[in-house]
Amino acid sequence: MGDVLAAYPGARRALFRKYHIGGCSSCGFAPEETLGQLCARNGNLSVDEVITHIQASHETDRQAERRFVCSISVRAKSGTPCVWTAPSS
Repeated sequence: MGDVLAAYPGARRALFRKYHIGGCSSCGFAPEETLGQLCARNGNLSVDEVITHIQASHETDRQAERRFVCSISVRAKSGTPCVWTAPSS
């Protein structure tokens, strides 16, 4: 899981949001644990499905970050104050 979190920093949030994994001590995971082990002890989740979800969540995070940075850049050039709003789902 340590490698997964290093490659996909939002993976913990993605796992918690969809599967309620990693948010508390009873459903947490160790950096040494593999994704396969985590899936097995959480209802035998499909590893492929979980990977797909983590990757999709990561891409959503990247798109939101790009919109935020672009918005700041445009507003800075125009002198308009930056106000961030969460993207709609």
